[in-house]
Amino acid sequence: MGVTDGTIGGLTKILDNGPNASRHNIVLVAEGFSSSEQSDFNDLCDEFITTIEAESWFSELGKAINIFRLNVNSDESGTDLPATCPDGETGPGSAVDTYFDASFCNGGIWRCLSGNEIIVRNTLDTELPEWHTAAVLVNSTERGGCASGNVFWTAISSDWKEVVIHELGHASFNLADEYHYWAGCGTDTDRDYAPAGEPSEVNVTSEVIEENLKWKYFIEDTTPVPTMQNPDCSQCDNRANVLASDDIIGLYEGAKYYHCGRFRPSYACKMRNSSKAFCRVCVDGIAETLAEFIDDEPTIEIIPNFIDFGEVAFGLTIHRYFEIRNVKSGCPKSIEIDLGAISGDPAFAYSDGTPLSFRLPAPVFEPYTSQRIYVAFTAVDDGMPLANGNLEITTSDVTSDLPEMVNLSGTAIPPPPVDSVLVLDRSDSMDGDSGVPGQSKVEIAIEAANLYVSLLKTNDKIGIVRYNHEARNPQDILLNMRPADPAGKSAASSALSLSNLNPDGFTSIGGGIILGSDVLDNGTAENRALVVLTDGIQNRNPDIPDATAVVQTKSPRQRVFAVGLGLNQLEDKLAQIATLTNGVAQITGDFLDEREFLLKKLYVQILSDVSDEAFVKDPPKLLLPGQKQATNIFLTELEVAADFILVFRRTSVFPKYLRVWLEAPDGTVLNASDISAMSNGDAVFDSTHLYYRLQFPVKPNLPEMHIGKWKMWVENFSGRQVDIVRSNSAYYYGGSPLYYSVMCKARSNFRLEGRIEQNEYTPGSAMKIILCPSQYGLPVQLNEPVRVDLFQPNGQKTSLTLSRDEECYSTYFTDTSQLGHYRVVAEVSAKSPSGNLITRYREMTAIIFRPGQTGTDPDANGKDEDSHLKECCKMIYGKLDEIQRTLREKCK
Repeated sequence: MGVTDGTIGGLTKILDNGPNASRHNIVLVAEGFSSSEQSDFNDLCDEFITTIEAESWFSELGKAINIFRLNVNSDESGTDLPATCPDGETGPGSAVDTYFDASFCNGGIWRCLSGNEIIVRNTLDTELPEWHTAAVLVNSTERGGCASGNVFWTAISSDWKEVVIHELGHASFNLADEYHYWAGCGTDTDRDYAPAGEPSEVNVTSEVIEENLKWKYFIEDTTPVPTMQNPDCSQCDNRANVLASDDIIGLYEGAKYYHCGRFRPSYACKMRNSSKAFCRVCVDGIAETLAEFIDDEPTIEIIPNFIDFGEVAFGLTIHRYFEIRNVKSGCPKSIEIDLGAISGDPAFAYSDGTPLSFRLPAPVFEPYTSQRIYVAFTAVDDGMPLANGNLEITTSDVTSDLPEMVNLSGTAIPPPPVDSVLVLDRSDSMDGDSGVPGQSKVEIAIEAANLYVSLLKTNDKIGIVRYNHEARNPQDILLNMRPADPAGKSAASSALSLSNLNPDGFTSIGGGIILGSDVLDNGTAENRALVVLTDGIQNRNPDIPDATAVVQTKSPRQRVFAVGLGLNQLEDKLAQIATLTNGVAQITGDFLDEREFLLKKLYVQILSDVSDEAFVKDPPKLLLPGQKQATNIFLTELEVAADFILVFRRTSVFPKYLRVWLEAPDGTVLNASDISAMSNGDAVFDSTHLYYRLQFPVKPNLPEMHIGKWKMWVENFSGRQVDIVRSNSAYYYGGSPLYYSVMCKARSNFRLEGRIEQNEYTPGSAMKIILCPSQYGLPVQLNEPVRVDLFQPNGQKTSLTLSRDEECYSTYFTDTSQLGHYRVVAEVSAKSPSGNLITRYREMTAIIFRPGQTGTDPDANGKDEDSHLKECCKMIYGKLDEIQRTLREKCK
């Protein structure tokens, strides 16, 4: 048997894509076909051409391949079928005279069909010296095949064409089998765990860390890694795919003949099941093999080639990216990229984790493949505000127009100033009970306004106006715009007095806004805010739409932040002006229990929004005499500065018998005198609040001292301690309980923006709740699940889970049959780049109402027909609220 059992019929090129010397040459070889069956062999080869041309990758990469047919006439038809085989299979015991002496049962396994490989190689070397891969087609319909290097054998069973393409994955493209058995599932006893070491093939790995994977480029951010792991390594894992599609690239355990320890890129690929298509990773391996046969030079694009970071506040770091693209042109090829060091100003640096050398896969199916390169600009106060830099991009795979250059520019500036005008309601109802014992609504408003002023930076400016049914210029301008330096803050504090805000008269919110807007015109900052406080309903002209028309024409833009004090609903027109100017409308409701300090929190949150800063808060707390407790505040490397804020209920003993200090993550204790003595610290005290302001690093020689869990300690040392010897304990008598709340406002590279979108305000209309986190100016992922608590007007709480959509998280709420204000509280967390915990807080409100009649034309006194009725209703509701609060206190 052998070469004496037949003759060579000749070599025919059946797919011609170019010269043999510069193409990948595949030869289909006849075995066990008699001279009378050569036409059958020719037909089979034509069928194969049709099949391989239908492969999704072939239209792009097939131009690097030639395919030949080698006709070989065997004396007899078929192949040897031994009587027995070591694996237990049996056959008829027949033998036939064929040219390459093919037979089943090689290596002790029946399905291993092969013959004399040496004769195959010698024959091909003679017929086609440039050959690369040989597929020997054996004239048998019983399924079988085997391979040795770049020569493989296969029977012409029903799926032979798919099998040949699978075997080409081995012989031509160095792809591994992705199935998880050797002899078969349930038969293998030594295939539980793969040996140590990384396989050489591109489509299997022993690695489980995504960053180290060969195919990490093709894994989407939403795909878990590992994607599936075998729960029982003693058997094959045949569970259904956990992902929606078998084409999604991930990390699946079970590959290259082992149950565990080796992973494949997709759930089902041709290298696992020959009836499937090649996965994207295998196609990439095919492209890599064929690259040497492709004459086309790839095209590289840099988008953009200039990055302007704009103006960045001192201490902040902003990340921007450019994209390097491997653009499809001709036959796609991969590109190896090298990034040069950034030259120029040291304020520029590659973002942490940026690879300086990487490969862009061939764009087989895509218009281009790409890699985003992130560059950081850190604004430093070094007397040289403008910074410039550049970096080079090189590759040996592209010879024209290289190296590519990316230019960088950024400007370091002081923290952007904020110009604010506080627009304060002093109508008669502001004299009403606030719900906080011993304090009227106007007193609560003054305390919150003082906190807002106190937290301003020295380069900010502040103005204050008042209004009732009138807003007169200049009589109701309590403070014209002036810097928030110590003198300016003192002037603002003097303006915020009961004598200046003596409650009286009716309510013209529109008039107050117009007057405040005119005062804000004297500001100089780009960031401008009107903070409008009201406890009532518009009942005197000018109306809010008149104010909207005025404010919307202003440049720079004036943002309106509206707060309804003690209200359960807000004027719809006031909510609309806030929305139109990119502000926020909030409602406090009654100042009871956990809402006692809500107005102050809203003012701090408004200032954080205007200043583009972060806000963290803690629930209200009660501290009995002799007690002390700490509030945890988590800061990370992303924070540049922080205000640790304490607000408390003023009594006859507080703040006199109140101690507050900070404990840094390393245990260092910082009290007021320590912080005041620091060049980067400040301690500020008021009758109802205090705050400690720190610029980071806390100490120059300890740049990471601020990273971690801070504690803001509060001690109530009113009362007298009495020791109880018998029980070795103590108690306090006398003194007063301390009601307080802790907040933190941070200048940070991590921001959480939030809003509620309402297209309609009528009952049953939907609310869209949106949270948009960003880090270094780019969207970032929050820790899952992302939830908010929504409180309906009747107090019922509903927890909602938000889903991620592009750059933000959102959800809808549609159970809006109740009239009134809906309060949404969001407390979320994330991980910083260094793995530290970040916590953020947002409070938002939405409104549901039935729009009322607009009324008739006002009379000569500026009163419309319904104004007196509105005032009566307002007074009645106020009295009812007061009675309700009194009863509630007595019940306590």
